[in-house]
Amino acid sequence: MTASVDTEKVKRSFRTNWVDLFLWAIRIGAIIIITWGLVGSIVKFASGQGLSASQWRDLLVAGLSQGAMYGLLALGYSMVYGVLGFINFAHGEVFMSGAMVGFIAANWLFANGLWAANPFLSLGIVLLVAMFTSTLVAVLVERIAYRRLRGSPRLIPLITSIGVSFFLQYAFAGLFGVGLRSYPAAPEPFAGQMNIFGLPIDGTSVFVIAVAILSMIGLWYFVT
Repeated sequence: MTASVDTEKVKRSFRTNWVDLFLWAIRIGAIIIITWGLVGSIVKFASGQGLSASQWRDLLVAGLSQGAMYGLLALGYSMVYGVLGFINFAHGEVFMSGAMVGFIAANWLFANGLWAANPFLSLGIVLLVAMFTSTLVAVLVERIAYRRLRGSPRLIPLITSIGVSFFLQYAFAGLFGVGLRSYPAAPEPFAGQMNIFGLPIDGTSVFVIAVAILSMIGLWYFVT
């Protein structure tokens, strides 16, 4: 009995080491690509070619804002993998469900004038609606699709999550269509630009970056 338990621990440690090596390879590859591109851009900039300083500034701000959104998605992936031990391919669709229902709430608030009259309350309502929807979808998916698969080989819940991903994609495509959907224009004070360390940044980007940083700090305290 003891030998079999020790053998299982060795197998799990071996699998974990391979996962760690794979993740480190991705990190190193990303660092090499970023460094290569950055050095090449600096050389071109010094020789009078390439992007201007204002273009670099705009790309930096856009990259931070977009990266903050990807960071929020990565937080969810990390929590699911840490708790359940498998990669949930339907996580993006769970995130999307909150965004789509939040879009409906934002349009309703905009049509009734609350979006412009009380922007902070409106954003709070949209965030609560989106979080509640994503939480509800995540709980239903876990109860219906994943809970019965606990203790099974990792490949089974992995394939199941792919099926759940397709189901949610087509379900929301059938409900909302496949066309582009845009939230109403950001209300004041988020519509204007803020001057942070000499950089003009639009209020929406500041809001997204701030929420991402606070969420990461909150998750770190929750986990540790």
